[in-house]
Amino acid sequence: MNSFLIVLFLVLGLCVTYLAIGFGLGVVLNKSGMGAVDSSFKGLFQFALKWPKLFIKIGLVVMLLAGTAHAYTVTLQWDAVTDLDLAGYKMYYANANVQPFTGTGATQGASGTITIPKGTQTGSLAGLDPAKPYYFAITAYNTSGVESVYSNIVTIPIIPPIANLKAVVTQNTIILSWNAMAGITEYQVHDAKANGIIQRVAAPALTATITGVPGGRAFYVTGTGPALFAVASTIINIPSAVTNMKATVIIP
Repeated sequence: MNSFLIVLFLVLGLCVTYLAIGFGLGVVLNKSGMGAVDSSFKGLFQFALKWPKLFIKIGLVVMLLAGTAHAYTVTLQWDAVTDLDLAGYKMYYANANVQPFTGTGATQGASGTITIPKGTQTGSLAGLDPAKPYYFAITAYNTSGVESVYSNIVTIPIIPPIANLKAVVTQNTIILSWNAMAGITEYQVHDAKANGIIQRVAAPALTATITGVPGGRAFYVTGTGPALFAVASTIINIPSAVTNMKATVIIP
């Protein structure tokens, strides 16, 4: 009996809370003071049922950044919300699929603090760690500060790096090679010092030949495919050649 009463009180408490939120939200939306309870429920259901129609998708995975952690940037795109009082959107992320998302570490800020203005349906998060999985969601919020529920969740798993980058140096060329990765259709060779792609290699090829002065340069490799991308390999440094060597002959 005691357990039953506890459950009953909890249910009643939730019902009262739900009615209070519905009534308060309806008053704010209709700006009518002590508006009708029916009007309050109408406002509540509009936000609860309409805004979840946000549809989020991975629109573009942007450049992988060379460095020790090989942080990367992800850009999300979603369908516009057409509510007249829409103010904008908020970006959420986390390393586990547990709501609310409370992720940190992105260059743009912590989860839930990143806002996108009305009229824009894309947003980026930089500084993400490829050694961790990520979960992303978007919400919409209106001019009264009321926020929708999460959109559908988009997941990016742990991303493996291109492995075993090696270099063979000759007098005028550098031959780079690396291990294959399933799902990759193109590899990109980057000049780590110039911060740009210098060569694209179509899979299944796993080598790149670079001509010119071989010394004092550094390279890394990334990869892309129809449904994934690979984090940059480790950076390989090519030492500068010894110059101005001279010999002194000693005659006994």
